[in-house]
Amino acid sequence: MRSHIADGYTESGYIAEKPGIYEAVRFKYRRMLHPSLAKVRDKMNVGSYEGAKAIYPEIASRVIEWDIKEYDKDGKEVGTLKVGVNEIAHLATQLVEKLFNIIAGYLPNDTEDAGKSDSKDEIDALVESTTETDAKN
Repeated sequence: MRSHIADGYTESGYIAEKPGIYEAVRFKYRRMLHPSLAKVRDKMNVGSYEGAKAIYPEIASRVIEWDIKEYDKDGKEVGTLKVGVNEIAHLATQLVEKLFNIIAGYLPNDTEDAGKSDSKDEIDALVESTTETDAKN
């Protein structure tokens, strides 16, 4: 992540899967600069449905591409979802908020291993070291 953002600069983003809520997302985006963020915050402060929707066009204008899958009404995958305001309005709420917070610079990207459970060997080693520490005390 850079402190200075040059015109036209894009970043790679990653949001780890939240099982049961949304799938992992890889995306390319242009981070928001302070003036744009201030305008969106002003719109969000109205505290209404319209205020909540203020982030949709910002996300749509800043995400260059993503790998979010599109599904038909029967749940069959039909391709990659296009990036647009209407499509963003139909994403899981937590995913929309995480996307916005990354684009706004409030949160860093997740790491590729975020959300993965520890391996059995790592868990066994942790239990063993805890047991040894308890035995010494």
